[in-house]
Amino acid sequence: MSRNLLRSLAEQRSIGRALALVERLDSSRPRFLRVLTYHRVDEPEPFARQMEHISRRYHVVSISRVLSTLDGGPALPPRAVLLTFDDAYTSFARVAWPILRAHGFPATVFVPTAFPDRCEPRFWWDRLEQAFAQSSRREALATPVGTLPLGTAEERARAHVRVKRHVKDLPHAQTLTATDELCAALGSPAETHEVLGWDELRALARAGVTLGAHSRTHPRFDRIPHEQARDELLGSLRDLEREVPGLPRVFAYPDGRFDDELVELARAARVDLAFTTQRGVNDLFASDRLRLRRLHIDARDSVAVLRAKLAFSAARLRRVQRLFDRPSEPERRAERLARREHRRARLLMRSLDATLTASLRPPSGAIETLRCAVDPRSPHYERLGRMSRLALARAPALGRRLESALLDTGRLPVRGARLELAGFGSGTTVFRLESGAGDAPTWALKIYRRTLGRGPLHLAAAARRYRERYRRLRADFGDVVLPAAFLVLHAPLRGAPAVGCLQPWLGGTLQDPLELADEALLELLRAQHLEERFAAFARRLLAWRRQGFFPDLTGRGNLVVVPETGRGPARLWLIDYGIFHAVDAPASDSARTKLETLAGRLESLLERIDSDVVHAHGTAD
Repeated sequence: MSRNLLRSLAEQRSIGRALALVERLDSSRPRFLRVLTYHRVDEPEPFARQMEHISRRYHVVSISRVLSTLDGGPALPPRAVLLTFDDAYTSFARVAWPILRAHGFPATVFVPTAFPDRCEPRFWWDRLEQAFAQSSRREALATPVGTLPLGTAEERARAHVRVKRHVKDLPHAQTLTATDELCAALGSPAETHEVLGWDELRALARAGVTLGAHSRTHPRFDRIPHEQARDELLGSLRDLEREVPGLPRVFAYPDGRFDDELVELARAARVDLAFTTQRGVNDLFASDRLRLRRLHIDARDSVAVLRAKLAFSAARLRRVQRLFDRPSEPERRAERLARREHRRARLLMRSLDATLTASLRPPSGAIETLRCAVDPRSPHYERLGRMSRLALARAPALGRRLESALLDTGRLPVRGARLELAGFGSGTTVFRLESGAGDAPTWALKIYRRTLGRGPLHLAAAARRYRERYRRLRADFGDVVLPAAFLVLHAPLRGAPAVGCLQPWLGGTLQDPLELADEALLELLRAQHLEERFAAFARRLLAWRRQGFFPDLTGRGNLVVVPETGRGPARLWLIDYGIFHAVDAPASDSARTKLETLAGRLESLLERIDSDVVHAHGTAD
């Protein structure tokens, strides 16, 4: 459908009523993700009105939130939208980002990494557009598609469209040559590109913008030799990692052009997500992560046109959309594999893990278990665990045999390991791991349940994100954070692959200070000489909160005090590495309430600790 026809139809009242009906029928299932593609945003309007409409009807999510969901974390909100901006134009920082920030919207900017801080010419398509729009030439122009009149603005616009369509399909080197010749004939001066510099990009990243790679020089991958396409893809990933380390590895194919070999190259390069320009909505339980579809939106589109494009991408119309942009056979195979992997991880592996940990749950009666089983708000893992506990309560011997059958220590990273099931949390199952060799240390082995049974590339990506989250905590909170190593291993649960975390085993009596009343907590800190350490931790935590972050302190025992012993002084340890963030990893309503209450409590405790310090100094004087 041509752009002008779509705009004409979208403005009609009858079409507006039809769009309203489609919007009401649009699926709110959290498994679907729309990805919108923008390029230049040169003026605040109508872009600001577009964002206002999106804020009323949709939930804008970040790349990190999408990755967490793909790794088995919390589901996306209904009608989730990811906003992406290709080519890293300076207008993004000047025009688009202030509007997005006012709405609290995250965004992803894809950077052609050869351009920042280099005096390269403008992109060829921008040069062509400017040449035809601003040329003073009025006589006809000889072009590769014939002699075209330029007498009026409409004729120049039509000539631009015809020439661009032809030039775009040439081999990339010929595209650049043809652009140079046409611009010279039209009298258009050579100007430097409008891509953000690295310092500006780093500032955006610190403000919460996700940066992704978009090749180095932005050629169409189907118009250059395959080896050059390979270098463009891998080189841009290296450039971005060098200039702005610690980002998710995400990539957008230039002009959406790719082939199956390049997809597999991206997979081998550990790319987390890659985006095409194929139209449609993505089913996160089925779509290939490296062939995600997007919907092109022009920043100059009216809200009516935006509504029409979003309505056409409604999840309930997914089958119709795929008739226009049919998936290739490799894409279909990847989708079938993704569905099988998701079902196996959720229905089989997590069910087995819930059965394994059932014996650690407190007993519950049949009525309470049934109530939990039918409550839609009750987590799948919790329902399975309660029902398994109820069934095994009458047959303890069966429970022991089942545990023995489910555990497999033969492929653990410690030779001759002795393994003991020790506990479980909201996302991990915990084991005590002993090597059995003299004075060798004892470890706590945490298995991240959401990774159980996933594919090797998914596991490698998840392990990398866990390491990055740990690195950030360690950098900001120092040695309060318990040392840890993250690795992909064959887990104790029947040798299924998973991401594991190895921590030193903290023996003896552990006390969760946040479970104590204020007086008891302060007394514990004084007795163990931990007031200064706790105060420094609390101040840093409150500083994080002002930036929108908060360590996961919602679970019991995530922060512990190890009392002073003959082996060493008392220690305060953060032993869980979860991080809440308002956009990337929002807490549930109950967790958010708990964290807000905790923040207020920490402020009060800091006042009391500071007052005690002042009083102690005054007494000493």
